[in-house]
Amino acid sequence: MTKKGALIFPCNLYNPEVKESVIAHAKLLEHKTLRKTLETLATLISAEQFSSVMDVAEKYCTGKAKGKFGNAIEAAHFYYRPNSDAEPDLGWAELKCTGLKKIYLNNKKKTPRYSAKERMVICKINYGGQTGIERITPITKEKFETSHAKAKLESLLIIFYDYQADVPVMDLEVVLVGLWEPSPDELRLISEDWTVIQDYVAKGEAHLLGEGRTKILGACTKGGDGDELVPQANSGLRAKPRAFGLKPSFVTHIFEQLMAKDGRKNEIKKISQTHLTGIEAYRESAKTFEQFILDKLTPFKGMTIEDICKSMGIDKEFNGKHRHANRLRSVINKLMTGDIKKKAESAEEIKKTGIQIKTCRIEPNGSIAEHVSFPNFDFDELAAETEWSDSEFYEILNNRFLFVFLQDPLNGSSPTLDTATFWSITPEELDEARKVWEIAKQKAKEKKYDELPGVKENRVSHVRPHDTKQNYLKNPGRPKLHCFWLRNSFIKDIYLKTR
Repeated sequence: MTKKGALIFPCNLYNPEVKESVIAHAKLLEHKTLRKTLETLATLISAEQFSSVMDVAEKYCTGKAKGKFGNAIEAAHFYYRPNSDAEPDLGWAELKCTGLKKIYLNNKKKTPRYSAKERMVICKINYGGQTGIERITPITKEKFETSHAKAKLESLLIIFYDYQADVPVMDLEVVLVGLWEPSPDELRLISEDWTVIQDYVAKGEAHLLGEGRTKILGACTKGGDGDELVPQANSGLRAKPRAFGLKPSFVTHIFEQLMAKDGRKNEIKKISQTHLTGIEAYRESAKTFEQFILDKLTPFKGMTIEDICKSMGIDKEFNGKHRHANRLRSVINKLMTGDIKKKAESAEEIKKTGIQIKTCRIEPNGSIAEHVSFPNFDFDELAAETEWSDSEFYEILNNRFLFVFLQDPLNGSSPTLDTATFWSITPEELDEARKVWEIAKQKAKEKKYDELPGVKENRVSHVRPHDTKQNYLKNPGRPKLHCFWLRNSFIKDIYLKTR
């Protein structure tokens, strides 16, 4: 343990100083609820010792899981008092508990798979002007290699549990326990993200931070959706308190890797064996990951999409309204994976970062041809969402986006590749999108599907159908499939900032 004397009682059930003993003890939690764990514990220790454990644990064992399950596990299974020390919980590893949610492939309620319910908070960020977290070195005075964030991230003992909204903490089941240590590639990506966050704070722009600024390691808000603001050392403007957190897409990646390592591949989606083409060159270079991606597209700027296809040996026929966008998608797929049939997002290095790739066409008059869509949502699931920061739409928007723009010519011939840029949503834009989510959620609760926020009601986003006539006619009794969209005029503003 980090601190001698932190144990609630003298423990002989495992040795907290021995890594293998801790892991073996942690694995005992798998496929059990906290209630079952405590029932077992009561048979192994004295009544006095059990009472001491419950004195600490019981305040975390009532109500719902958010913010409680991890503390309850610390007390009820590892027998130490929860703390917020800057050092890793176990000395050699940080102990983390994180919820999983069931997702259903192809909207069929038959084959559930797990994904991370939320980001995994690691530790607070000290902007340099805050009080109460003096034990944490201000980020502007740290180097990543010796930072408290890296110390906690180097080894995580993670307890994944099946989150159920209406199930008490005591009855949540642990799905998997595993030890995760970042690979050199992952540690490099984390380092890049940490540096981005440090740069914002160093420039006195902590108030402009958001989770979308980075790929894997985000600067997530602390204190729910509240309006608390704290000082920052390099600016008179106050900023939301934030913490380092691993993004949900990356936490899902960790879960899948640990499940595979545990021999449970049949319980997860098939892990991609596709890697980004030229990844070795990135490893050997000093480029950031995003610059490495952009450099793949740079040689083709100004070329028509048809000429790009010819130069890359893509001879597939493309027809219909979206033929140019489909050509561009094939180009991106081949550049990233080496195969037009393998989506760029299937490359492990892109999948784990959650990068959203969007192609947009610029009309001759400078307008963006279409709004940008996201995956369809389920009305009941939208209505059941409680917090904006835990919603599906919030999670999507807080990824990094790669926008690739095609320019339509005046004569109607093949469009040219104009530019590509990485983008992240600002806190103000996120607040605008939240307004759309709040209205849509309320209308979903009321089942007023014809009163969803339209394109003219918000400068950032709106909701509209995302369904095909053929698909709708197969199920005429259900409401049309809908999704959130980014407005084309909003996308135009993103494009203009690249000029």
